[in-house]
Amino acid sequence: MADYNEEIRGLKSIIGDGSNTAIGVTSTTCNYPVFQDAANLLMATFPQALVVAGGHHFRRELWNTEGDPITAVLRNGLAHAAIQGHGTPFVDLVTKYQGNLEAALQTPGLFTMNHSGEVVGEGHGSFPDLGHAPYAIRGYEARPGKIYYFVSILFNDSCKNNCNFCSRNPPIKVPIEQAKATLDEIFRDLDIAFLNIYDSNPFEPHKLGYYEELFSHFGDRNRRIVKSAYLDPSLLADDEYFP
Repeated sequence: MADYNEEIRGLKSIIGDGSNTAIGVTSTTCNYPVFQDAANLLMATFPQALVVAGGHHFRRELWNTEGDPITAVLRNGLAHAAIQGHGTPFVDLVTKYQGNLEAALQTPGLFTMNHSGEVVGEGHGSFPDLGHAPYAIRGYEARPGKIYYFVSILFNDSCKNNCNFCSRNPPIKVPIEQAKATLDEIFRDLDIAFLNIYDSNPFEPHKLGYYEELFSHFGDRNRRIVKSAYLDPSLLADDEYFP
């Protein structure tokens, strides 16, 4: 099992035993073994918390030896609920329904187990309207008293394949003014050492102007910007992308 001691101590200092707390844990298929370790530890350490699984792995259309991933994660006791699709069901569960699973079950994309052990829920979650680009921040203490912040942020995510099980269907696009405002907010409040920008297909022609405007917005701010992206190999042979 991976060593989560530091993260668990940090969580305990914030949420105690997890009362009145919802913890979202995401997973892709390739890191699911790590998710299993983390979810088991969270369920055991914070018995009063509501643990919700989400991410690319949790699609009812995908099957493994235990059944579909949503059924498996619920029946194996790794989470109290699971999200299929984007994060609106989790946002609604926390903000609109105050963690009440039964009240939230009509939300598309939210799944849980009923008292008979049946998995209930349907549909896919939509992308939440957060009012800003979604991002995550983690601080690293490079030396005593000096913390550098690493930011992962998402502005665009799309793929013309439009597979019905994929979280990039429908595509995600944060309006450019909202994207620039999010960057301004992050840079104003934190000393950013590393900015990791996610986009599954960044070389689509219609995105080039978007990123040109976005990067020019940085101006002369002295930051190290790292672009992280997955390029679908099929695009290399597609005249629509690379004529």
